[in-house]
Amino acid sequence: MSFKEKYIKYKNKYLKLKNKLKHQIGGSNEDNYLIFLDIEFQNFNIKNKQQHYILELGLIIFEKGKSEPILIEHINFPILSKYKRNMRLIDIQYSTVSERTEPEIIKNQNEFIIKANLVDVENKKALIKFIPDRETKDILRKASEMKDKTLLDIHKTRIEKYAKKAMFNYYYERLPFKYKKLFDKQIDLYNNDSLVKSRQIKPEDYLLKLNSYLSKGTMVHKEGTDLEALRNTFSYYNINYDGKTKKYDIAIHNRYFQLKMTGASLYQSYCYLYEKYISNNKTLSKEHDNLLELIKRNMSIFKPHNPLYDAFMTIFIYNLKDRLV
Repeated sequence: MSFKEKYIKYKNKYLKLKNKLKHQIGGSNEDNYLIFLDIEFQNFNIKNKQQHYILELGLIIFEKGKSEPILIEHINFPILSKYKRNMRLIDIQYSTVSERTEPEIIKNQNEFIIKANLVDVENKKALIKFIPDRETKDILRKASEMKDKTLLDIHKTRIEKYAKKAMFNYYYERLPFKYKKLFDKQIDLYNNDSLVKSRQIKPEDYLLKLNSYLSKGTMVHKEGTDLEALRNTFSYYNINYDGKTKKYDIAIHNRYFQLKMTGASLYQSYCYLYEKYISNNKTLSKEHDNLLELIKRNMSIFKPHNPLYDAFMTIFIYNLKDRLV
Protein backbone atom coordinates (compact mmCIF):
# COMPACT_ATOMS: atom_id res chain seq x y z
CA MET A 1 0.00 0.00 0.00
CA SER A 2 1.43 3.40 -1.02
CA PHE A 3 1.80 6.29 1.43
CA LYS A 4 -1.08 8.12 -0.31
CA GLU A 5 -3.36 5.08 0.05
CA LYS A 6 -2.40 4.72 3.72
CA TYR A 7 -3.12 8.39 4.29
CA ILE A 8 -6.57 8.24 2.62
CA LYS A 9 -7.43 5.11 4.60
CA TYR A 10 -6.37 6.80 7.85
CA LYS A 11 -8.26 10.01 6.98
CA ASN A 12 -11.53 8.17 6.30
CA LYS A 13 -11.14 6.18 9.53
CA TYR A 14 -10.39 9.36 11.46
CA LEU A 15 -13.42 11.24 10.10
CA LYS A 16 -15.74 8.37 11.06
CA LEU A 17 -14.27 8.28 14.56
CA LYS A 18 -14.42 12.06 14.85
CA ASN A 19 -18.13 12.09 13.99
CA LYS A 20 -18.74 9.29 16.49
CA LEU A 21 -16.87 11.19 19.20
CA LYS A 22 -18.72 14.40 18.41
CA HIS A 23 -21.98 12.55 18.86
CA GLN A 24 -20.78 10.99 22.12
CA ILE A 25 -19.59 14.19 23.78
CA GLY A 26 -22.46 16.29 22.51
CA GLY A 27 -20.21 19.11 21.34
CA SER A 28 -18.56 21.72 23.53
CA ASN A 29 -21.49 24.15 23.12
CA GLU A 30 -23.47 22.06 25.62
CA ASP A 31 -20.73 22.18 28.25
CA ASN A 32 -19.80 24.75 30.87
CA TYR A 33 -16.20 23.54 31.16
CA LEU A 34 -13.40 22.19 29.02
CA ILE A 35 -11.14 20.10 31.25
CA PHE A 36 -7.60 19.17 30.21
CA LEU A 37 -5.91 16.67 32.47
CA ASP A 38 -2.99 14.30 32.68
CA ILE A 39 -2.11 11.76 35.34
CA GLU A 40 1.11 10.14 36.52
CA PHE A 41 0.32 6.86 38.23
CA GLN A 42 1.01 4.81 41.28
CA ASN A 43 0.89 1.26 39.93
CA PHE A 44 -0.10 -1.96 41.68
CA ASN A 45 -0.33 -5.61 40.75
CA ILE A 46 -3.32 -6.93 42.69
CA LYS A 47 -4.42 -10.54 42.11
CA ASN A 48 -2.23 -10.65 38.97
CA LYS A 49 -3.98 -7.63 37.51
CA GLN A 50 -2.25 -4.30 37.04
CA GLN A 51 -4.18 -1.38 38.52
CA HIS A 52 -3.50 2.33 38.22
CA TYR A 53 -4.31 5.08 40.72
CA ILE A 54 -3.58 8.81 40.70
CA LEU A 55 -0.21 9.84 42.09
CA GLU A 56 0.20 13.24 40.40
CA LEU A 57 -2.55 15.10 38.55
CA GLY A 58 -2.18 18.06 36.20
CA LEU A 59 -5.39 19.99 35.55
CA ILE A 60 -6.26 23.00 33.38
CA ILE A 61 -9.92 24.05 33.18
CA PHE A 62 -11.52 26.62 30.89
CA GLU A 63 -15.01 27.95 31.44
CA LYS A 64 -17.26 28.53 28.46
CA GLY A 65 -16.83 32.07 27.11
CA LYS A 66 -13.52 32.73 28.89
CA SER A 67 -10.16 32.80 27.13
CA GLU A 68 -8.05 32.21 30.24
CA PRO A 69 -8.26 29.08 32.41
CA ILE A 70 -10.20 29.34 35.66
CA LEU A 71 -8.17 26.58 37.30
CA ILE A 72 -4.55 25.46 36.92
CA GLU A 73 -3.32 22.80 39.34
CA HIS A 74 -0.63 20.21 39.85
CA ILE A 75 -1.51 18.11 42.89
CA ASN A 76 -0.47 14.90 44.64
CA PHE A 77 -2.56 12.08 46.03
CA PRO A 78 -1.14 10.08 48.94
CA ILE A 79 0.64 6.84 48.14
CA LEU A 80 -1.70 3.95 48.97
CA SER A 81 0.38 2.26 51.65
CA LYS A 82 -2.39 -0.31 52.09
CA TYR A 83 -1.24 -1.88 48.81
CA LYS A 84 2.52 -1.35 49.26
CA ARG A 85 3.41 -5.03 48.92
CA ASN A 86 1.75 -4.95 45.46
CA MET A 87 3.23 -1.61 44.44
CA ARG A 88 5.61 -0.93 41.54
CA LEU A 89 8.73 1.12 42.11
CA ILE A 90 8.24 4.87 41.65
CA ASP A 91 10.19 5.95 38.56
CA ILE A 92 11.85 9.38 38.59
CA GLN A 93 11.05 9.75 34.87
CA TYR A 94 7.36 9.93 35.75
CA SER A 95 7.69 11.93 38.97
CA THR A 96 8.16 15.63 39.61
CA VAL A 97 10.31 16.44 42.63
CA SER A 98 12.58 19.30 43.68
CA GLU A 99 16.07 19.79 42.29
CA ARG A 100 17.41 18.86 45.70
CA THR A 101 15.68 15.48 45.86
CA GLU A 102 15.98 14.42 42.23
CA PRO A 103 19.70 13.43 42.31
CA GLU A 104 19.07 11.33 45.44
CA ILE A 105 16.19 9.48 43.77
CA ILE A 106 18.22 8.95 40.60
CA LYS A 107 21.13 7.54 42.65
CA ASN A 108 18.79 5.19 44.51
CA GLN A 109 16.99 4.17 41.32
CA ASN A 110 20.28 3.36 39.59
CA GLU A 111 20.68 0.50 42.07
CA PHE A 112 17.83 -1.20 40.18
CA ILE A 113 19.39 -0.82 36.73
CA ILE A 114 21.97 -3.37 35.54
CA LYS A 115 24.87 -1.78 33.66
CA ALA A 116 26.83 -3.57 30.95
CA ASN A 117 29.93 -4.27 33.01
CA LEU A 118 30.97 -7.41 34.89
CA VAL A 119 31.11 -5.83 38.34
CA ASP A 120 27.58 -4.46 38.06
CA VAL A 121 26.21 -7.70 36.60
CA GLU A 122 27.77 -9.65 39.47
CA ASN A 123 26.43 -7.26 42.10
CA LYS A 124 22.92 -7.26 40.62
CA LYS A 125 22.50 -10.93 39.70
CA ALA A 126 19.22 -11.00 41.62
CA LEU A 127 17.72 -8.49 39.16
CA ILE A 128 18.44 -10.43 35.96
CA LYS A 129 15.15 -12.33 36.22
CA PHE A 130 13.24 -9.04 35.95
CA ILE A 131 14.70 -8.22 32.51
CA PRO A 132 11.73 -8.40 30.08
CA ASP A 133 13.67 -10.13 27.30
CA ARG A 134 14.84 -13.75 27.37
CA GLU A 135 17.84 -13.28 25.06
CA THR A 136 19.16 -10.39 27.16
CA LYS A 137 18.77 -12.43 30.34
CA ASP A 138 20.72 -15.29 28.72
CA ILE A 139 23.50 -12.89 27.66
CA LEU A 140 23.83 -11.50 31.19
CA ARG A 141 23.86 -14.94 32.83
CA LYS A 142 26.37 -16.29 30.33
CA ALA A 143 28.65 -13.27 30.74
CA SER A 144 28.49 -13.64 34.52
CA GLU A 145 29.29 -17.36 34.45
CA MET A 146 32.15 -17.02 31.95
CA LYS A 147 33.38 -13.64 33.23
CA ASP A 148 33.08 -12.52 29.61
CA LYS A 149 33.50 -8.74 29.39
CA THR A 150 33.54 -8.86 25.57
CA LEU A 151 30.06 -10.36 25.45
CA LEU A 152 28.76 -7.43 27.49
CA ASP A 153 30.54 -4.92 25.25
CA ILE A 154 29.04 -6.45 22.10
CA HIS A 155 25.50 -6.32 23.50
CA LYS A 156 25.82 -3.10 25.48
CA THR A 157 23.02 -1.25 23.65
CA ARG A 158 20.62 -4.16 24.02
CA ILE A 159 21.43 -4.60 27.71
CA GLU A 160 20.94 -0.91 28.47
CA LYS A 161 17.60 -0.90 26.64
CA TYR A 162 16.09 -3.84 28.50
CA ALA A 163 17.69 -3.02 31.85
CA LYS A 164 15.67 0.20 31.86
CA LYS A 165 12.51 -1.64 30.84
CA ALA A 166 12.94 -3.91 33.86
CA MET A 167 11.79 -0.91 35.91
CA PHE A 168 8.24 -1.86 34.93
CA ASN A 169 8.66 -5.25 36.69
CA TYR A 170 9.90 -4.11 40.08
CA TYR A 171 7.00 -4.81 42.42
CA TYR A 172 7.75 -4.75 46.14
CA GLU A 173 6.67 -8.29 47.03
CA ARG A 174 8.79 -9.79 44.22
CA LEU A 175 12.05 -8.14 45.27
CA PRO A 176 14.84 -9.62 47.42
CA PHE A 177 15.20 -8.03 50.87
CA LYS A 178 18.09 -5.77 49.82
CA TYR A 179 15.95 -4.20 47.11
CA LYS A 180 12.89 -3.94 49.32
CA LYS A 181 14.96 -1.58 51.49
CA LEU A 182 15.91 0.48 48.42
CA PHE A 183 12.25 0.47 47.36
CA ASP A 184 11.29 1.88 50.79
CA LYS A 185 13.98 4.51 50.46
CA GLN A 186 12.58 5.56 47.08
CA ILE A 187 9.13 6.08 48.63
CA ASP A 188 10.59 8.01 51.57
CA LEU A 189 12.61 10.29 49.30
CA TYR A 190 9.53 11.00 47.22
CA ASN A 191 7.11 11.49 50.12
CA ASN A 192 9.47 13.82 51.98
CA ASP A 193 10.27 16.00 48.99
CA SER A 194 9.30 19.65 49.52
CA LEU A 195 7.38 19.93 46.24
CA VAL A 196 5.47 16.70 46.80
CA LYS A 197 4.53 17.83 50.31
CA SER A 198 3.33 21.21 49.02
CA ARG A 199 1.11 19.49 46.42
CA GLN A 200 -0.64 17.08 48.80
CA ILE A 201 -4.43 17.42 49.02
CA LYS A 202 -7.26 15.86 51.00
CA PRO A 203 -8.40 13.21 48.52
CA GLU A 204 -12.11 13.14 49.37
CA ASP A 205 -12.48 16.93 49.24
CA TYR A 206 -10.50 17.19 46.03
CA LEU A 207 -12.44 14.44 44.25
CA LEU A 208 -15.73 16.11 45.12
CA LYS A 209 -14.42 19.37 43.66
CA LEU A 210 -13.19 17.60 40.53
CA ASN A 211 -16.55 15.88 40.15
CA SER A 212 -18.31 19.25 40.13
CA TYR A 213 -16.40 20.14 36.96
CA LEU A 214 -16.52 16.72 35.30
CA SER A 215 -20.32 16.61 35.61
CA LYS A 216 -20.65 19.84 33.61
CA GLY A 217 -17.86 19.63 31.10
CA THR A 218 -15.87 17.71 28.54
CA MET A 219 -12.67 16.02 29.68
CA VAL A 220 -9.77 16.01 27.22
CA HIS A 221 -7.12 13.36 27.85
CA LYS A 222 -4.82 10.91 26.08
CA GLU A 223 -5.61 7.17 26.09
CA GLY A 224 -7.54 5.08 28.56
CA THR A 225 -5.17 4.63 31.50
CA ASP A 226 -6.01 8.10 32.84
CA LEU A 227 -9.67 7.09 32.91
CA GLU A 228 -8.87 3.86 34.73
CA ALA A 229 -6.84 5.78 37.34
CA LEU A 230 -9.73 8.20 37.85
CA ARG A 231 -12.25 5.36 38.30
CA ASN A 232 -9.99 3.45 40.69
CA THR A 233 -9.14 6.52 42.77
CA PHE A 234 -12.76 7.63 43.08
CA SER A 235 -13.70 4.10 44.10
CA TYR A 236 -10.89 3.80 46.65
CA TYR A 237 -12.12 6.93 48.46
CA ASN A 238 -15.79 5.94 48.12
CA ILE A 239 -16.69 8.96 45.98
CA ASN A 240 -19.20 8.42 43.20
CA TYR A 241 -17.62 8.82 39.75
CA ASP A 242 -19.91 9.45 36.81
CA GLY A 243 -18.40 7.39 34.02
CA LYS A 244 -20.71 9.16 31.57
CA THR A 245 -18.60 12.32 31.75
CA LYS A 246 -18.11 13.62 28.22
CA LYS A 247 -14.65 12.81 26.91
CA TYR A 248 -12.33 13.57 24.02
CA ASP A 249 -9.33 11.27 23.65
CA ILE A 250 -6.58 12.95 21.61
CA ALA A 251 -5.08 9.50 21.00
CA ILE A 252 -7.43 9.24 18.00
CA HIS A 253 -4.83 11.43 16.25
CA ASN A 254 -1.92 9.05 16.94
CA ARG A 255 -2.00 7.62 13.44
CA TYR A 256 -1.69 11.10 11.94
CA PHE A 257 1.47 11.77 13.95
CA GLN A 258 2.87 8.31 13.23
CA LEU A 259 2.56 9.05 9.52
CA LYS A 260 4.27 12.42 9.94
CA MET A 261 7.00 11.39 12.40
CA THR A 262 8.63 8.33 13.94
CA GLY A 263 6.25 8.26 16.91
CA ALA A 264 3.15 9.74 18.49
CA SER A 265 4.14 10.51 22.07
CA LEU A 266 2.46 13.55 23.56
CA TYR A 267 5.72 15.51 23.56
CA GLN A 268 6.57 14.56 19.96
CA SER A 269 3.05 15.50 18.82
CA TYR A 270 3.18 18.86 20.58
CA CYS A 271 6.63 19.71 19.17
CA TYR A 272 5.46 18.85 15.66
CA LEU A 273 2.40 21.11 15.96
CA TYR A 274 4.42 23.90 17.52
CA GLU A 275 6.86 23.96 14.60
CA LYS A 276 4.22 23.49 11.89
CA TYR A 277 1.34 25.65 13.09
CA ILE A 278 2.04 27.63 16.25
CA SER A 279 5.50 29.22 16.02
CA ASN A 280 4.85 30.89 12.65
CA ASN A 281 1.31 32.11 13.42
CA LYS A 282 1.15 35.35 15.44
CA THR A 283 -2.29 34.68 16.93
CA LEU A 284 -1.57 31.06 17.90
CA SER A 285 1.91 31.94 19.12
CA LYS A 286 0.56 34.69 21.37
CA GLU A 287 -2.15 32.41 22.80
CA HIS A 288 0.45 29.71 23.40
CA ASP A 289 2.95 32.02 25.12
CA ASN A 290 0.33 33.75 27.27
CA LEU A 291 -1.01 30.41 28.49
CA LEU A 292 2.51 29.14 29.10
CA GLU A 293 3.25 32.16 31.30
CA LEU A 294 0.14 31.47 33.37
CA ILE A 295 1.05 27.83 33.77
CA LYS A 296 4.66 28.49 34.72
CA ARG A 297 3.41 30.21 37.86
CA ASN A 298 2.01 26.85 38.95
CA MET A 299 4.71 24.62 37.51
CA SER A 300 8.18 24.65 39.00
CA ILE A 301 9.68 22.11 36.60
CA PHE A 302 8.87 22.24 32.89
CA LYS A 303 9.42 18.75 31.45
CA PRO A 304 7.54 15.90 29.77
CA HIS A 305 5.74 13.69 32.32
CA ASN A 306 5.17 16.65 34.56
CA PRO A 307 1.38 16.18 34.40
CA LEU A 308 0.67 19.91 34.27
CA TYR A 309 3.03 20.31 31.32
CA ASP A 310 1.39 17.28 29.67
CA ALA A 311 -2.06 18.82 30.21
CA PHE A 312 -0.74 22.04 28.62
CA MET A 313 0.47 20.15 25.54
CA THR A 314 -2.88 18.37 25.29
CA ILE A 315 -4.62 21.73 24.85
CA PHE A 316 -2.88 22.43 21.55
CA ILE A 317 -3.49 19.00 20.07
CA TYR A 318 -7.17 19.46 20.92
CA ASN A 319 -7.35 23.04 19.60
CA LEU A 320 -5.67 22.06 16.32
CA LYS A 321 -7.55 18.77 15.92
CA ASP A 322 -9.38 19.89 12.77
CA ARG A 323 -6.05 20.25 10.98
CA LEU A 324 -4.94 16.72 11.82
CA VAL A 325 -6.45 15.08 8.73
